[in-house]
Amino acid sequence: MGLKQFVVASMLAATGMSAVSCHDPGAYAPSAVSEFLQFETSANSMPADGNSRIILTATIDQGATTGNRTITFQTTAGTLIASGQQSTAQIEVPIDASGRAVAELQAGSSVLTCRLTAKIKDFVVTRDVLFTAPDPDSVLVLNVSPATIPADGFSRARLTATAKQPSDPSQRSVTFKTSTGTLFSAAERTGTAGPLAVAADANGIAVAELQSTQVVETAFVSATAAGITRTASVNFEAANPANIITVATSRSTAPADGATVVQVVATIAAGLRNREVTFTTTDGTFSNGTKSMSATADGANHAIVDLKSPTLASVAFVRGTVSSVSASATINFTQAQPESILVSPAAAQMRSTATNTISVSLFRQIGVPSAGIVVAYSAKDPAGNTIGGFGSILPTSSTAGGSSATSSAVYDPGGTTYTGPVIIQATVGSVTGSATITIVP
Repeated sequence: MGLKQFVVASMLAATGMSAVSCHDPGAYAPSAVSEFLQFETSANSMPADGNSRIILTATIDQGATTGNRTITFQTTAGTLIASGQQSTAQIEVPIDASGRAVAELQAGSSVLTCRLTAKIKDFVVTRDVLFTAPDPDSVLVLNVSPATIPADGFSRARLTATAKQPSDPSQRSVTFKTSTGTLFSAAERTGTAGPLAVAADANGIAVAELQSTQVVETAFVSATAAGITRTASVNFEAANPANIITVATSRSTAPADGATVVQVVATIAAGLRNREVTFTTTDGTFSNGTKSMSATADGANHAIVDLKSPTLASVAFVRGTVSSVSASATINFTQAQPESILVSPAAAQMRSTATNTISVSLFRQIGVPSAGIVVAYSAKDPAGNTIGGFGSILPTSSTAGGSSATSSAVYDPGGTTYTGPVIIQATVGSVTGSATITIVP
């Protein structure tokens, strides 16, 4: 008899029990448990990432005879996995022909010490495995694209969080936060200052968007899953107004006739949430009869208004404003020249010592001639000799919507000794109107 068998037999005899086969598990003294049941782990620690695994191997003495050929594995943390079984408490694994039972332990997501137990009958062996803090990159990665966007109040950066272990329930939801700006998810049209919870897809990807403010600043963003937080930053830089709104006109020059219409077009950025553009002008009037008018951009991102020309030549500055960002254009309203002139003396006959008020009406087919035009007056006899002169000459005045522009002057024959017809002419550029009066003795 070997030493081990002798010791066991002696112990059994001392307790009054009969000797049994040396291969019967019941024949092993407590001090000899490790000789009957051995329990090993492939590692003493692993990251608490909800995914890492180690192998658990329980081995019994191949010479043992027992009707129980099953090892019970138990754990205080993580998940036990073997032969289609999965449990956070215990599983039973059959012993194979070599006397081994094998299982796996999958880590949880908490940093702690896990107590493992392998048991067969009354034989129990324990092992401790440490769940250590995982490398953040092995749990969650946060990418920002682009890292700089305009501080225009509508541009957005894409925040992509990738959970490395999407099968872990704790990594199926990602919470986004930001220090400034507005967070949006694909499922929500209304933004939030945060936090924003986004469900990860089957690949562990969760996406949010950060919309800029109109302040030049830096937004500090974060994504959290399974207790791991990753951070990044998005810079809001000064916006280029030309990328937000531009203003153009259908023509850069137009006659100041009180009738010609110039179309003003503001083109705004496609992503702009505010679609209303406010137009102002320093001269002329919009179709609402004022110098200010609002219009909503259409599907092509164009907001369009009509500007009617003034009756006084000027350079008009037209401005379009959206979301506090402005752009402008200029229109040169030039003098609208008359196309015909009507001369109307106050009296058809006069003495050489009297005066005569000459009224002039200036006409155009479209609108009216501009205000401020200086009319040239002359008075001649049929032979072409100048008779007298003019005073109190008034430049033209006109009103938008009127039928003509008007001017006047006072004719004074100057006490001439001439009597007979006098031709009064009013001339603007190449256009002349005339009337004949008679100087009588």
